[in-house]
Amino acid sequence: MKKLGITAVLMLLLAVTLGTAGAGAADHPLTVVNASKDTVTVEIVWSGGGVAPIDLKAGETHEGVVPSAIDSVKVTVTGHCRKATQTFNPQRADRATIDCKNDVYGVKLGMTKPAS
Repeated sequence: MKKLGITAVLMLLLAVTLGTAGAGAADHPLTVVNASKDTVTVEIVWSGGGVAPIDLKAGETHEGVVPSAIDSVKVTVTGHCRKATQTFNPQRADRATIDCKNDVYGVKLGMTKPAS
C-alpha cells in the first residue's frame, strides 16, 4: 500500500513539473522585411544561438522566432549597400525592416499590433 502511495505522489509531482515547464513564456516572433531594391543577406544572432544567414530578395519577408529567455538580438545586413548592424530587445520590437538609402543599409525596428 505504501508503494502505491509513493508512486502516486511521484507521478503527481512529475505532472506538476511538466505542466509548469510548458506554461513558461512563449517564444518571441520576429519578422524581417527587405524593403530595399536588391537582394540582402541577413544574419540574426543572440547569445547561444541564431539563425543561419538568410538571403532575402527585394520585397521578401522572413518570419522566425527568438527564444523567450533572450533579451538581446543582433541583426546584421549585407549586400549592395554598406553593411548595417542593429541590436534590440525582441520583447520591444518584433519587426525589422531593411532599406538602403545613400548606399547605406538601415534597419527600422517596430512592433506589430496584435489583431483586434
